Amino acid sequence: TFRVAARNDATDSIGSEGTRSAASASITASGPPTAPQNMLAALDEFETPGKLVLTWSAPSSSGAPSGITGYNVYQSTGTLVATLGNVLTYDVTGLTPGVQYGYFTRARNAVSDTVGTHSADSTVAYATPVGAPDAPTG
Repeated sequence: TFRVAARNDATDSIGSEGTRSAASASITASGPPTAPQNMLAALDEFETPGKLVLTWSAPSSSGAPSGITGYNVYQSTGTLVATLGNVLTYDVTGLTPGVQYGYFTRARNAVSDTVGTHSADSTVAYATPVGAPDAPTG
């Protein structure tokens, strides 16, 4: 909370700050969230060719009373891959088997959605998708 008091040259010379306002309502500071945590890129449980599963944990601070509104997923090159709601996993498909890919996330909240800011980047997670199994021989 805060209070407001007016001052001018006359009040400065006599040391009075005049009448103060009533206390304001409580104010909660708002800003972008902290970075998402525990970023991981891995094969799915079936080792689907050309697919990686990305998972992460929520930031330690949402930065706003309204909490996290969503996440953006990026390739390590900075290319936006997906804009998501408040979920902690994303499946990337259509990848080239045998090529290593890196991904990171950024969290958003109501403040960052309004002013176009976001959290710091999560760490970059790397993984290499597998290809289809070879045909049996012999």
